Amino acid sequence: LLAQQLDGRHLVIAPPMLLDKDSPSSWPNIFSGFKEQADFESLGKLDKLLKRGVDKYKNVFIDEAHRFRNESNTTYEMLARICRGKRVILVTATPYNNYPKDILGQVKLFQKSKKSTIPNLPNLERFFSRLVKKLKKLDRKRDYSDYIRTVKENSREIREKVLKYLMVRRTRKEAIKYFTRELEKQKLKFPEVAKPEPVFYQLNDQEDKIFTKTIKMIALDFNYSRYTPLLYYRGEIAQPEKLAQTNMRKFMKILLVKRLES
Repeated sequence: LLAQQLDGRHLVIAPPMLLDKDSPSSWPNIFSGFKEQADFESLGKLDKLLKRGVDKYKNVFIDEAHRFRNESNTTYEMLARICRGKRVILVTATPYNNYPKDILGQVKLFQKSKKSTIPNLPNLERFFSRLVKKLKKLDRKRDYSDYIRTVKENSREIREKVLKYLMVRRTRKEAIKYFTRELEKQKLKFPEVAKPEPVFYQLNDQEDKIFTKTIKMIALDFNYSRYTPLLYYRGEIAQPEKLAQTNMRKFMKILLVKRLES
């Protein structure tokens, strides 16, 4: 366990379900199994954590770190304050989702964006801005082939110039190859995943009209007022609260589109 190799007090930040002591694979039980001490806090209680103080911690472990790809929200700001001046270990299965700055937000939790310690890459902002600029020149639908090629090129460049200096990668194949005995001991087994097969369906004229009308309502006609009450408040509202309400509106729009498609 990495925590055993690090001096100082440990803080683990994770979703509530991963802190449940009734779950054998929860963070508290994993640390207990290795006889390692740590404090644990839920992702949703960062404000309370800051009020209590975090100066006593030297190492911060963050599970589901991909939730912090976006820097423009209050949760990220609080996490950045918690991580400042500490060793930071991010745990995630999906650090990168095609957009270059997905990685930048996470890396900035433990690296200075314009004075990084990554070899030959002191300015992370400039590096990632260049990759974003390459994508912005292309239309995802009209220039689909070039867009996919550029995404792959960007991914390769991020992997070779950034991630290889920062990441410890564990794939399913590596786990089976190097930890066979441990998996058997714990009676763990990866499910066999069949190759995906495309299933096509076609809407009739009536269904197509209903779908198009619903999409128009979700995208243009709905104001999402019930989810953004503070935007209608006539008094003063702090910028972080205003931003949170705007983000909630976008979030609900995405949820409705996904629900319609499924």
